[in-house]
Amino acid sequence: MKKEGVSGRKDLEKQFHTLGKMETRVPAFKDQIQSQEKGLDLLGAIMKCVEQAGRDIQMDQDQQRQNREQQKPKKRKQQWEFER
Repeated sequence: MKKEGVSGRKDLEKQFHTLGKMETRVPAFKDQIQSQEKGLDLLGAIMKCVEQAGRDIQMDQDQQRQNREQQKPKKRKQQWEFER
């Protein structure tokens, strides 16, 4: 028994009692873990949506900039003619 970390009968009974308490809490722990995993999945989905929205906004801004540049009249360089 000493190999297993048990020093005597009282210690063994104490460990069984502690193990029994822990076993009754396992389903609650599983539920908490699953709930947190679902929360993380939801958070990940939200982050992907935010990233996509950022890309969409950037594309819209680029398109607006491009449209403004196309609408501007192009400036022509003045050509000076010198008489000799």
